[in-house]
Amino acid sequence: MIVLLAIAAWAPKSPQRSAVLMSYFILWSLAGPLIHCLLPAGGPIFYEAMGYGPRFADITPTPETAGVAQYLWATYSTGSFGAGSGISAMPSMHVTMAAWMVIASAVIAARILVPVALACGVVTMLSVALGWHYALDGIVGGIVALGVYRANLAWFTRRHANSDTAVPAAA
Repeated sequence: MIVLLAIAAWAPKSPQRSAVLMSYFILWSLAGPLIHCLLPAGGPIFYEAMGYGPRFADITPTPETAGVAQYLWATYSTGSFGAGSGISAMPSMHVTMAAWMVIASAVIAARILVPVALACGVVTMLSVALGWHYALDGIVGGIVALGVYRANLAWFTRRHANSDTAVPAAA
C-alpha cells in the first residue's frame, strides 16, 4: 500500500492521480471511520461473545487469530483503547484498502495490477475464512473504495476541465 502511495505521489499530475491520492486519505480518515460509527458490527469471530449464540462456533481460529481476537475483545469489552483496538467489521478496512490498491494499480501502475488484484482476492477470502468479517463487509468495503474514487475522479476531472478553459485575466 505504501509503495502504491509513493508511486501515486510521484506519478505525472492528472485527475486520476489526484483522485487516487485523495481517495486514500478520505478512506482512512473519513469513510471508514464514519461507516464504523454508523454501522457498528463485530465479525463472526465475536458473534457468540456479543451474546448472539453459537452460530459461528465451528470457526476454529488459528492460535494467532485467537490471540488477536482475545486482545481485541478484552479491549472492547472493558471500554479501553489500545493499539489496533476495536471490533468493528463493517466495512472491512482491510478489503477497502486492498480495493483501493487495485484501483490505484489500474490507474497508475497497470503492470502490477494482476498481482495486486490477486492479493486483494486473498485478503477478502481470508477475512471471511478467519472469521473477522462477513462477506458483506468486504463487498461494502470494495463499493466504498470504488465510490470514493469515482466521486474524486469526477471532481478532479471537472476542476481540471475548468482550469483548461479559464480565460486569462487581462494584464
